[in-house]
Amino acid sequence: MPNGRVGRRGLRGGWLLAGLAAAAGGARAAAPPPPDPARLDTTHVVSEVTVLGHRTPGAIAPDDTPMVQLGVVDIGGLGARDIADLLAALRLETSGADGSAPVVLLNGVRISGLASLRDLPAEALQGVEIYSGDTAVRFGYGAQQRVVNLVLKPRYADIAAEAEGAVTTDGGAAFGRGKLGFDKIASGRRLSLNATYEHTDWLLESQRPIEGGVGRFETLTPASDHLVASGVYAATFGATNLSLDANVDPGRPCGPGAQWDRARLDVVPGGPRRPQRQPDPDRPGPGHGRA
Repeated sequence: MPNGRVGRRGLRGGWLLAGLAAAAGGARAAAPPPPDPARLDTTHVVSEVTVLGHRTPGAIAPDDTPMVQLGVVDIGGLGARDIADLLAALRLETSGADGSAPVVLLNGVRISGLASLRDLPAEALQGVEIYSGDTAVRFGYGAQQRVVNLVLKPRYADIAAEAEGAVTTDGGAAFGRGKLGFDKIASGRRLSLNATYEHTDWLLESQRPIEGGVGRFETLTPASDHLVASGVYAATFGATNLSLDANVDPGRPCGPGAQWDRARLDVVPGGPRRPQRQPDPDRPGPGHGRA
């Protein structure tokens, strides 16, 4: 009996070992094969690559490199109040080889003149680019001139008020001036309104005693009041700059004598001029033929 029990136990142990071995073999058979190194290569060969670039708003052309380029921080460091002060501060950098004045562009487009930009605050500029005479030739100007491109901020609004006064030590002829300005830039359009009022008191003989004068109430210099007002509306359509400029005559006193001195509409094609096609010596012109 004991031998029979031992035999049954051994038989059961053998079956158990055989089952574990079969399970291990099945697990090894079910394991995935190792990856093929050739399939891990994700390299793809393409025949063409397209690179897209973004042109900076207001830039002239991607193939023109400015000699000097100023950013917002650089412009603020010059301490210029308006465009006129800015150009005066950059006179050495912008003057041509022969001392000629630079060509001024606005957002890469030609303009009719600086009259509509002189009072624009320097804070409205996003950048200033100075180019050599090669760029001036492309725009139809002399090779000795340099090009100054003023790049405006996309959006800008400002209301400014200024006041100043002066008096003399002996009295009389006091002077006062006030200026109010409004500027707005949005969607490629610009509106500028400016008004300046000046007043000067009279100067009497009693305030400046003159030997042999007429009398103490004699007027040496009369009082005066002057008003200067201007408005500019400008818009850019592609490479064409349109501006409407209106001014009040600054030479006439306030009142009935004041009148509109100028109201002008300017349309300036601002793109660079196309180079003229050179004649082909091998191609006959009109009315000519080959023998």
